Amino acid sequence: MTAPNSAAVISRAPAPHDELIVCNQSMTPADMTAHAEPMGEPDPAAARAAAIAEFQQDHHDSHALEPTGELDEGTAGALEEVHGS
Repeated sequence: MTAPNSAAVISRAPAPHDELIVCNQSMTPADMTAHAEPMGEPDPAAARAAAIAEFQQDHHDSHALEPTGELDEGTAGALEEVHGS
């Protein structure tokens, strides 16, 4: 249970981990706004590498893929096999 003037703060861990980190802090909404930092533009290359690494991890056993985040020949073939052309 949280205190009357506390708020849950949710932030993302850096890529390639996509975990939510939640913690309770005794801050008012005004405090949270005053301490907010802009998230900036998303990095398409990092998002692409994270998606490829996740696919590789999911299909590590069935297609002998190593989670490198690189679109290698084995990963491309597994993608075609799993999702079609």
